[in-house]
Amino acid sequence: MSCEVPENMRQAKRRYVRDMAIAGVVYLAVVYGAVTLIRHAQLDLPYWAVIVIALTPVAPALMMLRGYLIYFRAMDEFNRRIQSEAWLITAGVVGLSCFTYSFLEEWAHLPRIGLIWVFPALILVWGSATVLVRRRYQ
Repeated sequence: MSCEVPENMRQAKRRYVRDMAIAGVVYLAVVYGAVTLIRHAQLDLPYWAVIVIALTPVAPALMMLRGYLIYFRAMDEFNRRIQSEAWLITAGVVGLSCFTYSFLEEWAHLPRIGLIWVFPALILVWGSATVLVRRRYQ
């Protein structure tokens, strides 16, 4: 069995890495700019402007999602299966963790964890699940 990666997959991976790097840099710049404007600038911004600025980091996150979708569509069936299984595991782990912890927040008065941490948790668990699922098929 050949382990050679087809040229179209190599190109798709290069594009994915490029798109993610660009989106990552844009994300960091947008978050830094938004925090500076909202928290540190001596501006008296209207509430609607604060809302618009607070939502700006969503744009580079959507750029990342678009890059991943393009990459996913370029994958062969085997790699799509690995990714799909990893995402199912991720949804189960993060979803059940959020569900469980919400009971602890409400009834046991544990500290609140902001929703801003759900997406990073998804990415972290997805990366780990991908490694585990891929290892299972080796």
